[in-house]
Amino acid sequence: MRLSRLPTPALLNGRDPLATGFDEVRTIACSTPCGVVMSPAEGPLRAASRTGVLLLLVAAACAKPTTIHLPLPRPGKPVSELRAGLSSRAAETRREAAWALAGVRKPEKSLIASLEQLLDDPAQEVRYAGAWALGHLSPRPYFDTAPVPGPVRPEYPLAAFRKQVTGTVLVEVLVGESGEIAYAEVRESIPDLDAAALACVHRWKFMPAKRQSRTVAALVQVPVSFAMVNR
Repeated sequence: MRLSRLPTPALLNGRDPLATGFDEVRTIACSTPCGVVMSPAEGPLRAASRTGVLLLLVAAACAKPTTIHLPLPRPGKPVSELRAGLSSRAAETRREAAWALAGVRKPEKSLIASLEQLLDDPAQEVRYAGAWALGHLSPRPYFDTAPVPGPVRPEYPLAAFRKQVTGTVLVEVLVGESGEIAYAEVRESIPDLDAAALACVHRWKFMPAKRQSRTVAALVQVPVSFAMVNR
């Protein structure tokens, strides 16, 4: 599945331990990624006009731990049973079924079509579960306009800073219909930095995605980078 990267500002503070912030936001199933290293003197606006993507990473020699990939769990029930649950009269059953189906490894086209129908479900929690599953399973975007982020710089955990732990935590974020963070989960983990990455992501606010002029929930991937800066 190919991922696109949306431009986001990166913030620099030369006096404090620096968490470089969000390298980019990647929406599921779009175009190819790109990136650029930005010098402090260049400034974010000039770099953005040059590439459309900001990547601020000025790093010293630090401890760089191995990133741990945390895959989605496979469904705990047969796919056929979960698909039947998508048509249940109970909203909670529909929600649970859609959420579990996100872990299917080789989804059939008919399953994608059934999940797309949930985007019009009367229950918001079911629509959100359908968006979470589609974000992982659909080979193409189901929305016309991707969500646009308004970022906040993460805070460097003191213990990790003292140990000089650096790296990038990949967080999957379900952006709600009002641009709120409906759910966030670490997909590529650095244990010393995961909590700080999640805390920062939950402070974000997005312009929501749109499908046929209606706002819809959408899944995005947010790489949160932590690096030391030499001055």
